[in-house]
Amino acid sequence: MDCGGPCKPCAGEWQVLNTLATNGSLQHVHFFTPQSGIVAAPDAFYLTADGGNTWQTVPMPSVAGGPVRKIRKFKFLNAQFGYALLNLSESADQAAAIITRDGGRNWTVVQVPNWPSGLPLGYIGMDFADPNNGLLITQEQPNMTWWGYGPSFAYRTIDGGLTWTFVHNFYQEVPNAEILLNVYYPNVLRAYAHNGYNNWVKSVDLGATWFSMPNIPNPYNLWTFGKDTLLSLTGGGSIQQSNDAGIFWTIVNPYLNNDQVPEFEDLQTAYATYQYITPNSDGSPGQENRYVVLQKSNDKTLSWQPVGFFYSQINLAYQYKLNDYARADNTYYVVGEKGLLLKLVL
Repeated sequence: MDCGGPCKPCAGEWQVLNTLATNGSLQHVHFFTPQSGIVAAPDAFYLTADGGNTWQTVPMPSVAGGPVRKIRKFKFLNAQFGYALLNLSESADQAAAIITRDGGRNWTVVQVPNWPSGLPLGYIGMDFADPNNGLLITQEQPNMTWWGYGPSFAYRTIDGGLTWTFVHNFYQEVPNAEILLNVYYPNVLRAYAHNGYNNWVKSVDLGATWFSMPNIPNPYNLWTFGKDTLLSLTGGGSIQQSNDAGIFWTIVNPYLNNDQVPEFEDLQTAYATYQYITPNSDGSPGQENRYVVLQKSNDKTLSWQPVGFFYSQINLAYQYKLNDYARADNTYYVVGEKGLLLKLVL
């Protein structure tokens, strides 16, 4: 693409929004429409209805074991129902889960049955197949069992997290499944969980029983599409695909040449925040520099193209760590550290 020198790029230019009254860590962002969205920080949520010009601040709810150090997962299923997983300790062994049913204006803390009052949950994973059906897996805390950390327990909800029912105890059943950090529940017939190291487990009966998935090599992340199609990012940096719910896998991309973990919107399309500066035409730094803050792939990460450019004499892409992105139609948002909020309209 040739825009004829140091002009605004043809693909559009990222703008800095100075409308959020915070210099803190903006860790997640989600937009329901180009104008309506929510930004998540450890101490508050920020809601906008006018494309980021003004914001409503919603304080983080009080949770046992707080304050919140990190929002590990942030997901909305529609414009009303969403949830967040909160780390309360550096090692994530103390955690909490919160749910909103009104687009982030109010949040309730998840309570599982027979859990000691005032004690935070342990390592936690949670996901919803729809706004009613969800699975949560959490681990006992050290002071609940005399031998140290206890097993992981699975709970299921059919009313959007209002009530939870115990469905499974992982103790001494699945090797290395004591800590299940990531749960994926794409539909009520399939559920997957990952212990953060080298073991995936799968359930096909609403979380009642689980079995190992040994054929995923060194898994790191998982994306689900439909009933049986999976994409996995391995610890070695490859993208692999399964069309039979994880029984057999083929390599799609043997080496992911990207500094950031991608997020797949569909089976072909992925985005990733990316901190990169393009050199001037003569190779020197200067005002011709264009900063890539978001990249897009249309071929399962095999190739990437920049989504717009950011122009500045100060390289914000290096000064501020980028944490998350959101897309609604032709409008993009990126959030990062020190209150960084960028917007692009194509």
